Amino acid sequence: VLQRLGVGSGQFERVPVQTLADGRLPSRVQQMIADASDRLWLVTDLGLLRHDTRSQTSRLVAIPVAASNRITRIAFHRGRILVATSAGDLFQVDPDFPEQPHALLDGPLAGGSPIWGLALDGDAVWLGSEFRLFRLEPDSGTPREYTPQHRLRQPDRMTVDGEGRLWLASSTDEGMVRFEPRTGRSDLFRPDSMDPLGLLSNRVLSLAVDPRGDLWVGLLRGGSQR
Repeated sequence: VLQRLGVGSGQFERVPVQTLADGRLPSRVQQMIADASDRLWLVTDLGLLRHDTRSQTSRLVAIPVAASNRITRIAFHRGRILVATSAGDLFQVDPDFPEQPHALLDGPLAGGSPIWGLALDGDAVWLGSEFRLFRLEPDSGTPREYTPQHRLRQPDRMTVDGEGRLWLASSTDEGMVRFEPRTGRSDLFRPDSMDPLGLLSNRVLSLAVDPRGDLWVGLLRGGSQR
């Protein structure tokens, strides 16, 4: 389920993941991030696990999510773990005291619409839902909605560049959108057979901004673009 590649050895090591309380084994790890204390936070079919890489122990974090819902995104923000769900909930988890998740929203987003994407913008957080876009300011439980011209049904890939522009993309063949919050302008990027230098695929699997400010786009076909 989990492997570690040693930088020095260049070899893969199998890392067992098993819940400390009842010995359950997850069958898949869908997302993971690392915190400053050498712990991994894993989104699995069992739920959210905190894995201590030193003691090799895993603990299930009790996120108050109904059985019919699931965790869609996690991110490390302001020293806390953000956990978004398919029911429109957003929780904050203290890495050292994960048994008491804190709800950041006054109620489910947009009446319970899924939070497909998260993007960190300083202390604020962008939330991508079905054809809707929100921004949550620190210490506010009510996010502000933005209405760009171009919207995606499932914006599950989001990032912010050095100019404060928000990039949204989808792994469900919807292309990519650039949104400028200060002006409200949005631009849609899709493959164009007449433009060999344009976006190669509508299905975008990952986005990243490097230190120079270039945007990297990971695609289903054709590798990555910059």
